[in-house]
Amino acid sequence: MASIINKYLDDDLIFLLGTTVDAIQGSQHVESVKAGVDEFPADIVLVSAGMRPNVDISRKAGIEIGESGGIVTDLSLRVKKGSSYFENVFALGDCVEVIDAVTCRPRLSLLASTALIQARVVARKILGEPSYYEPCLSPSVANILGLQVGSVGATSEVAGKYGIPIKVGKSVKQTKARFFPGGKAITAKLIFEASRDKLIGAQIISQESVAERINELTLGIKAGITAKDIWMRERCFDPSLTMVEDVIVDAAINAVQS
Repeated sequence: MASIINKYLDDDLIFLLGTTVDAIQGSQHVESVKAGVDEFPADIVLVSAGMRPNVDISRKAGIEIGESGGIVTDLSLRVKKGSSYFENVFALGDCVEVIDAVTCRPRLSLLASTALIQARVVARKILGEPSYYEPCLSPSVANILGLQVGSVGATSEVAGKYGIPIKVGKSVKQTKARFFPGGKAITAKLIFEASRDKLIGAQIISQESVAERINELTLGIKAGITAKDIWMRERCFDPSLTMVEDVIVDAAINAVQS
């Protein structure tokens, strides 16, 4: 799936994957960047090294930090110190360690949508209502120069890391009926737990209609749907909006038949 993005951006960007930046050169300001045997003229350098939770204050206060680098909480998002959880001290958002709904292992979910649900949990607890933060799937979507890229649940790499046998199905179709103008290519990759054909992850790439499919598949993973559930389910159809057989249906069929 990453190669699709790479190819789409190839006219606008040069990718040097697996290449180390050896030097940022210039006297009063940056003039070039040296990477391996190549040197590139530059007037600005952007270093993007991912995201890390800022937990320094919590660590100094003795609050427990988990294996992913985030603050450990219980299902009510109460922080832990020693062997017990504080009754009225909560943590949420980028700094909190969550439990992955597929692997059941601790991880980070540095997303605004995650923080929103966590905030609702904390607000309800403060009001005295029972509320718990469930293991999460971290659905995400991004617009990269007009290309929408969405993902939810486990990737093939994550499944391999945790020893989950999988079946993978891919499909490339159009977002609208082929005879209707204006459709865009859409690629879907679905990942199923092999023994039960249970959906555990998905990635979708297109220039339109990605977010709604990722949201649909997020609900599907939560509900424990299988490949058969996907291809036997009724779907709406209008040639100006959809294909009669959606790309995720084909991907589900391909996963089981592969």
